[in-house]
Amino acid sequence: MPSMQLLQQKADINIADIISKSIKFDFKNQKTLIVFDTQNELTKILTNSYKKLLPEAKLINIDASNREEIITSFNQMSANDLVVLIQSSSFRLDKFRIRLHLFNLNLRVIEHLHLYRNPEETWEIYIDSLAYDENWYHTMGKFLINKLDTDKDLIITSSDQENN
Repeated sequence: MPSMQLLQQKADINIADIISKSIKFDFKNQKTLIVFDTQNELTKILTNSYKKLLPEAKLINIDASNREEIITSFNQMSANDLVVLIQSSSFRLDKFRIRLHLFNLNLRVIEHLHLYRNPEETWEIYIDSLAYDENWYHTMGKFLINKLDTDKDLIITSSDQENN
């Protein structure tokens, strides 16, 4: 198991790539809201990375906040602003549907959920999985768009199942 410092460094690099290369976040003209909890060490590592990389972000510890404060913070965002959800299990705001609300507000969302399911020996694997391989994503994305635009049928195969 690598040191916490090494895990933090890897998380910083991978999350920086997600923010700058994947979603191409405009740091000067867009706001960020980070909603997190502190119930898990992996959650804390990821939260620390986002705090470091997005120092102007508004921070909400969901365990120390109420439903109204969180919803008001969502509603103060503008289209294409960024909301980051980092959760050990899942955020419950009664019957409020967070993801649908964020979608309807046209916000960008990065979500790390159910992190409690990752035992400590898998934290490095999880953090490594956040690496953004720009060349692969751009090549594969163009290939898939072309396939979807030109093919009439789409067949998804998973395990031994086939669905049209």
